[in-house]
Amino acid sequence: MHPRLFPLAAVVAALTLPAHAEDSNQSVSSGSAFNPAISLILSGNFYNDSASGKLLAPAGINHVSPGIDDQGFNLGETELVLSATVDPDFDAAANIVLDGQGKAAVEEAWFETRQLPYGLKVRAGKMKSNIGYLNSQHPHTWDFADQNLAYNALLGGEGITDSGLRVEWLPDWSLYTLLGIEALQGKQEVVGVSQVALDAGSALNAPAEKNGPRLVTAYIKVSPDLGDNHTLQLGLWGLGVHQQQEAYGTAGADEYLLDGNENIHGLEVVYKYDGGGEAGHRNLKIQSEILHGQKNLTVAALGGTPLYNAGNSVNAGDRVDSSETAYYVQAVYGIAPRWQLGLRLDQSGLGSRITEAGRGSNFDASRRASMALTWNITEFSRLRAQYSKADVTNTAGQDQPYDQYFLTYSMSLGTHGAHKF
Repeated sequence: MHPRLFPLAAVVAALTLPAHAEDSNQSVSSGSAFNPAISLILSGNFYNDSASGKLLAPAGINHVSPGIDDQGFNLGETELVLSATVDPDFDAAANIVLDGQGKAAVEEAWFETRQLPYGLKVRAGKMKSNIGYLNSQHPHTWDFADQNLAYNALLGGEGITDSGLRVEWLPDWSLYTLLGIEALQGKQEVVGVSQVALDAGSALNAPAEKNGPRLVTAYIKVSPDLGDNHTLQLGLWGLGVHQQQEAYGTAGADEYLLDGNENIHGLEVVYKYDGGGEAGHRNLKIQSEILHGQKNLTVAALGGTPLYNAGNSVNAGDRVDSSETAYYVQAVYGIAPRWQLGLRLDQSGLGSRITEAGRGSNFDASRRASMALTWNITEFSRLRAQYSKADVTNTAGQDQPYDQYFLTYSMSLGTHGAHKF
């Protein structure tokens, strides 16, 4: 067995061993027997694109390539999911993930209250933020093979996942309303302080991290009663990061560090129609989210020319401000029992502008259209084919059209909890 797989194998083995009780009549509780719901999610794909895997990073306030994998066969995430009721007062769950290279990580590990009064609920630990609609969903529940450009650019490939505390209130109103706030540490792929990764040999020193929590979110979700076959959810949210750090360039060449703050706001609309057919036939889901982000940063350290205005001088302490808007809209329809067809349009970098030491640069938007055909063989197995046509503008103003092709699988072994709306 590969050495990196030993920790995961040990966890699985320990969880599947029978608990020992001195008295066979002893009542079972979380203190005498550990019997959680356990599942293992397997995923992988065959991927190809017309750019030979050399995709440009879209222009905008973050620069994340929409390409996800090597050309050819790829092992996706292997996700071990454990969940249980701890006692009458708490639920708990953990998601342990192995990526395609065998690197293990704790994606989620949280506990949540069960019996607080007045519709209150508290969750603590490492969790997916409940902002937006897609952010709280794991990749194996997505309707498309990859993340949309809006999330990819502003929230990161799998959205905001962080350690912290969440408080939600579900008031006893005639209109379904959920209000929530979160205080998170502020370390994820493109939001917060964790993305500062200097090259070996860099002479620059990153500013000291401020004490957490550094990221705060607030959101509201409402759902009017539209009858038995129709469901609508509307959501509005915002997040603020009081320490955003970024590093650009390579050691020994042009590189600099930025430090400051960032604010992102979003709006979500989700509509579902139950067509009454067998196994999802004639069901329709339409969803859209629009995000707007703004950064106010300063040059904390530098070693070369600026990123966007090469040839012009920039000094430590100069301002680097940026903003952009991004969105996606998608629809999924059950064309036959267990078969669904999905269409998606996503764009990032709308109105993208970066002002560096008083000199501004504008960039064109990046856009993509995707079509996905999904066969949900059972509730435990799924195959998907997807085609995407993209046109990306990078930070140098270069335009690159390309095509992407996906063939994916997802297999669920064992009990898996119900997915959210």
